[in-house]
Amino acid sequence: MSSMMQHTNKAMNIGVLSSVIVDLEDSIRLLGVDPKPVLSHFSMIRSDLKTIHKISLNDFCQAINIAEHLTGHENFALYYGARCKLNSLGLLGYLFQNSATLFDGLKAFVEYFPYHQEFSEMQLISVGDYYRLDYQVDRNYLYDRRADAEISLAMFCNLIRQVLGEKWKPIRVGFEHMQPTQISEHQQFFGSELIFNYAQNSIYIRAEELKKPIIGADPFLFEIIKKTLVQDGFSLSEHERFLKQVDLIIEQKIAFGIPHIEEVAAELVMPVWTFKRKLAQMNTKFSEIVEARQKKAALHYLEYSQDNISEIAYQLGYTDISSFSKAFHRWYGQSPKLWRAQHQL
Repeated sequence: MSSMMQHTNKAMNIGVLSSVIVDLEDSIRLLGVDPKPVLSHFSMIRSDLKTIHKISLNDFCQAINIAEHLTGHENFALYYGARCKLNSLGLLGYLFQNSATLFDGLKAFVEYFPYHQEFSEMQLISVGDYYRLDYQVDRNYLYDRRADAEISLAMFCNLIRQVLGEKWKPIRVGFEHMQPTQISEHQQFFGSELIFNYAQNSIYIRAEELKKPIIGADPFLFEIIKKTLVQDGFSLSEHERFLKQVDLIIEQKIAFGIPHIEEVAAELVMPVWTFKRKLAQMNTKFSEIVEARQKKAALHYLEYSQDNISEIAYQLGYTDISSFSKAFHRWYGQSPKLWRAQHQL
């Protein structure tokens, strides 16, 4: 989510619906390896995949890492995600399939994704002639971000290819994690520009492509699936609702300068000391939420605005371009000027 922090809270797990393990056994077996050591993580639900179960996303990613070790496949997460089709997303995938157009399908997917997976956020954002599909998981609770990101973006890409055809390629794909040693499989599967150490996991799609109708969509079935997903999936926790509210306030105010904690507390109708205590209970600091928003906003300004870098630095609350450049280099490993030159669409 956009308010993700730096610290890991090991006392909690992100829940995800069990449809994500569909095809895992076949994926491992195709590489000539016995899948039992991996599937033992999910022995209670393997015999009953027709029922909606809830599992730990960390356990799932750990199983993927075990599969990588057993098979010797350095990019097993991508390999598995590339094989996943509609059924791997369960009710969420069928909700998408019964939307009127690709745009409607992705909007529904984004809106109802939190019912499929906890502490996670998706966005579909218009950026000129393109739309950007963003995916991010709260880093407080997820240990292996690479495995999750590569599986998820491959799944989302396959979902779009259900409508636009198997040869469809995104304009650009961004990953939060650092670049792996070997990316030839990534290049082959996505067939587009790849950016690592990005602000969030993203897929860029041409706006005109989103007009494509989804053949066979059933609006009545759409409503039934939506109700079932809401009923049987996850609902936003108090933690998630509160952090979303805080992040939204900061997002609205950051265009006019970095807000002070007193301003945000006032918007929440909450004393500052109460606000700080509530954040501390969530293993979070106000400064970390602000920096996460600055980090994301910096890329948006560099990529889509015509403002020079000193103006962007000022907009993000930095008193001089040097301070902003140092922060940006810490986030992305290069200067904002170089990043802009390499990444503008």
